Amino acid sequence: MKPFRILFFPLIFSLFLSSCHFTRELQPSVTASSPERFSPLGAIGSTLLFKARFKAYGHHISGLFLLKPMPEDTAIRVLLLSELGLNLLDMEFRHDRFRVVSVDEFLDRKLLLKTLQDDFRTLLLDLRGIDDYRVMKDEKENTEILQFKQGGEKYSYHYRKGSGTCKIERRPGPFHRVEMMLTGNGNRVITVRHRGIRLSMDLQQLDKLEENGER
Repeated sequence: MKPFRILFFPLIFSLFLSSCHFTRELQPSVTASSPERFSPLGAIGSTLLFKARFKAYGHHISGLFLLKPMPEDTAIRVLLLSELGLNLLDMEFRHDRFRVVSVDEFLDRKLLLKTLQDDFRTLLLDLRGIDDYRVMKDEKENTEILQFKQGGEKYSYHYRKGSGTCKIERRPGPFHRVEMMLTGNGNRVITVRHRGIRLSMDLQQLDKLEENGER
């Protein structure tokens, strides 16, 4: 019991210090902005095409990822295609909910599908609908951070003005953390890393496609 106490109390003390250090760096922003400016992908007015790489529980998937707006019913079509053009995943995102149109057998696993939906929702979430939030400022990183809770999960959207960079942190649980990084003012690069489960995603925007298919 004594060796356990020797190890336990220094650990708790170090966690307490690190927590205090993090809190001290974040201050309420005096220029608190509308959540709209923190939307990671902004308004999707035309189809966005990404080169995609997924790693899930030891399996690798590469292909194309598309986000296609459907103005007639305000939905967004979410498509994942293999390198051969096979449809791996087809969903509709509407009013913060997904409807699965079709899914490949490999991806048709409850936990995996829900995790992918949660990741895509984090990128597509209309932050104008968030009422209970706070905006903090990280002086060290020169970023403003939008923080809120939804569905029992904690969200932090880090925004650096003028750089086109946005970092997102989501905490689904005490032992599971999701980190997303969006870089680039034009063709964006999005990386998603899960801490606690073996899942990662890399998206590299290739082009913006017009609705009629012309570039």
